[in-house]
Amino acid sequence: MPRQWTVAAARGTAATPIEKDDWWSAFQDPELNSLVERSTKQNLDLKLALERVQEARAARGLARSGYFPSVDGAASATRNRQRVIAPVGPQKSAVIVPVEYNNFQGGLSASWELDVFGGTRRSVQAATADVTAAEENRRDILVILLGDVGRVYAQLRGFQRRLEIANKNIKTQQDTLDLTSARAKAGLATELDVSRAAAQLESTKAVVPTLLSGIDVSIHRLSVLLGEEPGALRSELEKTNPIPSAGPEVDVGLPSDLLKRRPDIRRSEAQLAAATARIGEAKADLFPRFVLIGTAGRQAAQLHDLTLGAGNFFRLVLVSVCPCSLVAAYVRTSPYRTRASGRP
Repeated sequence: MPRQWTVAAARGTAATPIEKDDWWSAFQDPELNSLVERSTKQNLDLKLALERVQEARAARGLARSGYFPSVDGAASATRNRQRVIAPVGPQKSAVIVPVEYNNFQGGLSASWELDVFGGTRRSVQAATADVTAAEENRRDILVILLGDVGRVYAQLRGFQRRLEIANKNIKTQQDTLDLTSARAKAGLATELDVSRAAAQLESTKAVVPTLLSGIDVSIHRLSVLLGEEPGALRSELEKTNPIPSAGPEVDVGLPSDLLKRRPDIRRSEAQLAAATARIGEAKADLFPRFVLIGTAGRQAAQLHDLTLGAGNFFRLVLVSVCPCSLVAAYVRTSPYRTRASGRP
């Protein structure tokens, strides 16, 4: 790659890198520093972009959860009443008697999809690229925001300076008009000279409304950039201050370096990576899925018997789900077992 541009560097640029993140501090303007600092904390578009980053990170965490089993717990308690026919007394007479019994049950169930064909892995890759794209989008908005704040602030100070000069010119031209009128009355000047002086004065006065409108628009734009109502900064910015002095030379570097530094280009690269990963995720749906499902628990007629005696049960299932919606399963089930003998 070439080490420099084919033409000479423009004024205010440098070929050597200048490591300075807070470039606005080079203007030595406390008001500009304050506006930039507040804009990064209060701008609504930047806040929205930050929330998008948090959303993408949460989505990545959700995608990564596919690597691990999902576990559910359940507990139930039931009380049943039935009427049964039972022999009672010496004569073994059949009578209907009520029977009540309880059933307490607690257990855990887990399911785990085996990432055999890489669908989960590609999903995580896509989610990671989405996080990168969201972060670059936030950086893009930040760069635009800081540039707008600096540019509009410089325009505001420029309008104020031009208004100050216009007012001085109006005062000078008014004195010139008065002097020309006095000379015309004394016969030392013509009415044409008076008309020219008056026209020059009116031409200068016509610029003032445009400058005042530019000042109002600049203050309104800065207020909106800071996430406030238009005109909220009027009392702070209506006082005239000098135009910020030119900062240091700006690093240009190679055209390829400029492209690498642009957040919108890097955001597009991340979006391309996410789309490519989702192609692999979609291809994984063409192959079967293998899900391991297990259930284990205990049930008893009395609450204190949940940890004693009979009542253990478990179930293990390996399910294969094909794209054609056919399901094959291998099931291993255990009936209730006693802790003492371990026999069914």
